[in-house]
Amino acid sequence: MSPTHSARNTESPVKSASWWRQLPDRASCEWLTDQYVHRRRTIHDIAAETGASKTTLARWAREYGIPLRSRGGMSHGRALKSILDDQAIPPILKPATGTPGAGLRLARFAAATRYPSIRSAAHGVGLHSNNLVEQINRLERDLGAQLLHRAQRNRAMRLTEIGEQVLEAIQALADVLPELQSAEG
Repeated sequence: MSPTHSARNTESPVKSASWWRQLPDRASCEWLTDQYVHRRRTIHDIAAETGASKTTLARWAREYGIPLRSRGGMSHGRALKSILDDQAIPPILKPATGTPGAGLRLARFAAATRYPSIRSAAHGVGLHSNNLVEQINRLERDLGAQLLHRAQRNRAMRLTEIGEQVLEAIQALADVLPELQSAEG
């Protein structure tokens, strides 16, 4: 290094004295809940957009009572269950909402009810029919009741009485959880 070359003449990796002024005002509880819970964005992604640190956003989430997902997990079971419990889930759906992927299973069931058969429903939601059958079977197991009368020759698939109640509850819940609004691919 030459004697004329000094730290003052180079760009320093140290932040300027006013770096804190660029941080957003404290994010509102509603905004952070929408971004992190409903839109399933990561703390890292939100921090990159806002200029706030990941630590600050995580602290705000804890202060607001927003359960943090485990690192690398987009639908941490415990966090999802507490979020759903807080959103006044209809009692008929509670047994089916405590596991990862629960919202997607409910949405796919609701989407499937618009079709005459599982096969056409699977095609409509962009799944193989075996996958859709497995998800509906899991939902029926979780809820402890048959939800659909499967299609038979010359007879379209139709909802059972419990299936109709579950569908109504899902539709009521769709306003709270955007992932329930559409499962079609």
